[in-house]
Amino acid sequence: MSRTQQQRRVADQFHRAAAVAQEVADAAERDAEAALARPCGESFQVEQPPAERLRQLRAAWPGWSVQYREGHTVAWVAERRYRAGWRGGHSVCEAETADVLDYLLAQAVQTDAVVAAVSERARRMSTGDAHAPEELRAVLRREAAQA
Repeated sequence: MSRTQQQRRVADQFHRAAAVAQEVADAAERDAEAALARPCGESFQVEQPPAERLRQLRAAWPGWSVQYREGHTVAWVAERRYRAGWRGGHSVCEAETADVLDYLLAQAVQTDAVVAAVSERARRMSTGDAHAPEELRAVLRREAAQA
């Protein structure tokens, strides 16, 4: 490729990049103008009444007893309903908002899944499962890579 062709190619790339940058700037300006035109507060999500949100959380997390305590700083509380085979983990979650409580419950359930997987792995290793040594090496490699 000749020097002139290279210069043209670079110039074309520059012009395409400038056109894309202008489109992005125009879109951002339109979005900003639309946001300024909205009445104050309209851009925020309207929060559901506590009773409705409580019903949703109870339906989403059947293994937990979810409560709303109006007037408390930490108004949202969830306690685990203990079941056979529970291995530990978070038994109570407290939050100032329903959304934070929902997030904390998801984290607690993920922790439970990890605890169950580790317990199952330990059980298989102790019973002489043929795959246990390779699995142990894989776990050790992952832990070494994370360190």
